[in-house]
Amino acid sequence: MQCTVDGNRPLDGLAGVLMAGLGPQAVRPTENGGRVVRLWVGLGGLTYDAALTPAGVVVDFVHAVRGVVLKRERLDLGGFAAELALQLAPMAARAPQLRSALLELAG
Repeated sequence: MQCTVDGNRPLDGLAGVLMAGLGPQAVRPTENGGRVVRLWVGLGGLTYDAALTPAGVVVDFVHAVRGVVLKRERLDLGGFAAELALQLAPMAARAPQLRSALLELAG
């Protein structure tokens, strides 16, 4: 997977960066024909399930504590990126591998 954001392959670069920074326990991409069509990200009690649809990227965001869902929201790609940025920024400050991966996406 390349670490570039392409309008036709919006999840590919993000999947590569998140896999490099967080690892397979927190990130599970699903590919079809070499293209990431679904991307699951789990950060503690927060889960993001992004799917590539004909209308664009649709993300189901769930915040749960001890199995109790506190919040469920549908996001677009921009909302997904914003939510991830909020969660990953403090983590990147303590994790050089994640910081490097995120800088690669930004660069």
